[in-house]
Amino acid sequence: MLVLCSRDPEQIERWRAGLGEHARSCGVCESLEELALPGAASAGDLVLLDAEMAQGDPQRILSLVAAHPSLQFMVFSALHRPEEGAAVIAAGARGYANRYMHPDILEQAVRLVEKGEIWLGADLVLHLIKGGAPRQAVPFGAQSAERELGKLTARERDIASRIVQGKSNKTIAGELSVAERTVKAHLSSIYRKTGTRDRLQLAMLLRGRI
Repeated sequence: MLVLCSRDPEQIERWRAGLGEHARSCGVCESLEELALPGAASAGDLVLLDAEMAQGDPQRILSLVAAHPSLQFMVFSALHRPEEGAAVIAAGARGYANRYMHPDILEQAVRLVEKGEIWLGADLVLHLIKGGAPRQAVPFGAQSAERELGKLTARERDIASRIVQGKSNKTIAGELSVAERTVKAHLSSIYRKTGTRDRLQLAMLLRGRI
């Protein structure tokens, strides 16, 4: 189920406009306290969380996300700052987006998160890959990174190096003259061998070591 958490009626309607059929089964919470109540959201639910709910105290959002690991949070911010996004993802959120994102993009983002992906803006991805991730978001040390790298084939290391550069699957496929599905297959193998779950965590693991 989807849970919309905002005290702004216009924001709720903005989300509903992008969610389409998804909006039919949405729950609504108008405060962080209400969201934390038993029954407001269940394990596995996706929560669209308006950062304005923090009322100027971002730590309230971070604490809420960290305290409910069974929920999938997408945090929406009017300021959309890379530093804020990095902290939100480190706390366990599955997405960080602009509060005013286009409805069509919202639907795409929600579908990806529901499939287990992380939704981030390009600016935040680059910020994290280039070293902007909080220490607690990178549970790998130098020795671990070297050990995981040793498990990869030459082609997998090549693809991983391009991921670290922030390149998309489509771009990598074009550069290597292979099908995009081939890149995806290699990525699945890379994730399995390195114990990472997505391209962002992989990039943070291997940053500076390829």
